[in-house]
Amino acid sequence: MYPALGSFQVKANLPPGKKERIMPPIPLSNTKFNLNSSGVAGFFGGEEAVSAMGTVHFYRGQKWLGWYNSPGSYHVAKQYGKLANNRFWDGLFPGKDVDPAEFFELNGQKGPEFISWGSGTHLMTTGHIAQIFASAISKVKEIPIEPKTDLGERKRVSYMSIVDLGDVQEFTPNSLQRTSFPVACATMLLNIIPCAACGVFGDWYCFSMIVLGIIANAFSCYVIGSGKLQFHKPKPSLNSPRGDGILKHGSEVIILRGKESPVAAVTSGNFTLTYPGGNERTIIGLCSLFQYAQFLAQLLLIPQGKLFGQVMFLTTFAVSWVYNCYLSSKDKEKLQHELIMNILDKPKIRRYKCQTRTTMVVLALLALDPPKPNEFLKELLPSGTPTWDTWRENVLERFISERESDSSVLDSETPSTTDAVAPAPATIPTSDKLLTDLLGDVETAYQGYEKHAADLRNPQTSTAEPKA
Repeated sequence: MYPALGSFQVKANLPPGKKERIMPPIPLSNTKFNLNSSGVAGFFGGEEAVSAMGTVHFYRGQKWLGWYNSPGSYHVAKQYGKLANNRFWDGLFPGKDVDPAEFFELNGQKGPEFISWGSGTHLMTTGHIAQIFASAISKVKEIPIEPKTDLGERKRVSYMSIVDLGDVQEFTPNSLQRTSFPVACATMLLNIIPCAACGVFGDWYCFSMIVLGIIANAFSCYVIGSGKLQFHKPKPSLNSPRGDGILKHGSEVIILRGKESPVAAVTSGNFTLTYPGGNERTIIGLCSLFQYAQFLAQLLLIPQGKLFGQVMFLTTFAVSWVYNCYLSSKDKEKLQHELIMNILDKPKIRRYKCQTRTTMVVLALLALDPPKPNEFLKELLPSGTPTWDTWRENVLERFISERESDSSVLDSETPSTTDAVAPAPATIPTSDKLLTDLLGDVETAYQGYEKHAADLRNPQTSTAEPKA
């Protein structure tokens, strides 16, 4: 009888003096279960990966920290491939071509209406910068303007904010946020350890796929992060008048005070994102093609690995997915607002809470002091009823009278509450109770104006105080 073929043992011919290396048994090698993780390799966590990579433009050095095996390679390739712009890439990654700044939500939003009575500018819609800026105003601590009498059902809370703008600063990479370096290092380390474990136990299929995933994501992160982020603003004439005006943002009026250049930076400025190679952006197409190749390689080779290696591969996915979720949780609007505030040299913002819109409008009139007060009132309180027309006449008569007869109230840096002497109140018909209520709102506005005159009249440049 001949021995069974399986009973033979073949020993390698080792050089003299060199001992035979005995490999430790691979964990879970005796099980017949095969974990086919390639089915989820390219799809799981794709949206989180795209969102996480979209934050790379807000952090200094973030493009160098992509050395981890990120999930969702198929989804990432499909989304970023749309940025490549020529016939070849359009055929490989079909879909509407998008501008990089709009793709990464750095541009594209429509902002509130802006009116300037000094420069004559009237924009029905402003740009992305104005929308981000106006949305962030709600995070500024409120200063209440208390009514003199009980308002009853007339209460309609409105806000007025004042922003005194200085010179626009040049945008530099130093304006960006600092990256979360320890968290990124921990993520990369927890990807390297499972990769090394696959190599120690000889599972070269899973080892190579983890290495390929790390290289592909690092390349993608570098390419996407290599875009040049710039801030563009209009350049008005040096002889332009002041750009003081208002942004009408819902129930809030935001007063912008300053030269035409910084005001135009808010209302018409925008971010742009440019990549090497011009508008075709071939480098991004190659990056997306690499992600596709990684997805196909994982689809074919991961099932060839051992169960232990497949578990290690999924471990790197889990760690990377958690890190992507951490980056995705960053508020991009908040990051953009902080960037805009740095460009505007951190202007002082004061936000006043009024219990009626009428009080808010009169307070805004006093703070802005527009050259055409009648048009200002009609724009913010459009009404053609006799009551409102009478109210507007009374407000204008008082406002113009005080502005012409008591210039010290407008020019003094620290006025007292007795500086302004109001003219005699107009005769009000006893039957018109609404007019009485509206003129009471005017008194509340004047009282609040005198109480906060120093902040309302004098430009400030320190940082706004956030809500607690």
